[in-house]
Amino acid sequence: MENSMEYCILSDKINPFVRYSGFVSITDTFSNSLAYARDCRLFYFLRGTGFFVADDVEYRIQENDVFLLPPMTSYTIREPICLEFYLINFDYLSENVDIEKALPVLHSANGTPLQNVIFQDIPELNSPLRINIAGLEPFFTKMIEQYVNKKKYYFREMSAYFSLVITQIFKKINNDNLNNKVVEIKKYVDEHFSENLSNKEIAEHFHYHPNYLNRLFVRYLGISLHQYLLNLRIDKAVIMLQSGMYTVTQVAEKAGYKNISQFSAHFKHATGYCPSSIVYKKDSV
Repeated sequence: MENSMEYCILSDKINPFVRYSGFVSITDTFSNSLAYARDCRLFYFLRGTGFFVADDVEYRIQENDVFLLPPMTSYTIREPICLEFYLINFDYLSENVDIEKALPVLHSANGTPLQNVIFQDIPELNSPLRINIAGLEPFFTKMIEQYVNKKKYYFREMSAYFSLVITQIFKKINNDNLNNKVVEIKKYVDEHFSENLSNKEIAEHFHYHPNYLNRLFVRYLGISLHQYLLNLRIDKAVIMLQSGMYTVTQVAEKAGYKNISQFSAHFKHATGYCPSSIVYKKDSV
């Protein structure tokens, strides 16, 4: 068996080649035997219900679901009811443009991928991926139009429209990953607010530049990281002061302030009150 070429690349270096574009409508008479393909597969589901299985993982199909499969991924569709979707056969790199015809599916894993592309910056693409994106149908319609009419340069035009689709997918993956990272950073700040935290120290912990990390917070939470930390500390301080369990000095320390004067200044600026004025006193009730 011949060995396929392996390419380790970044996502912005792809030069896709679309080999086939089609629209598929299936019912419960569809064969659910496992299939494998030597090139990549993209499924974009429009309507209907069923289950998509990729490498033994089963997913309930939803409208606007995209499934991206690397070569030689096992896949099938089970229990389809009025299921409609687009199917694209493609390569991430234009190294095999001489193979123009759609490759037949295999029914065993005894095949060689045309290309073995390893993404260094989006590792999610190195295994079967499911993602949900609305609004892609016009691009697929254009791809099928080109494939059916087969006018001059149709391979180029199909691949150009596909590049727009794959770019939207890459952006969605990156946005989801960044959103998850912001949630992780927020959780870290919530758990360590009482420590001597700064933008620089938080950024170093997560291997980001402080300015970039701050932009992420503004983008996803609508507030700077520094302001989020200040607000959190003041909110926690109010709770501690109203509990009556701590002195102002103890609250300042537990809220992450180096000295009481700095704490008092921030507290009054944020709330309009001096910390001592809202300390709970049992004998005042």
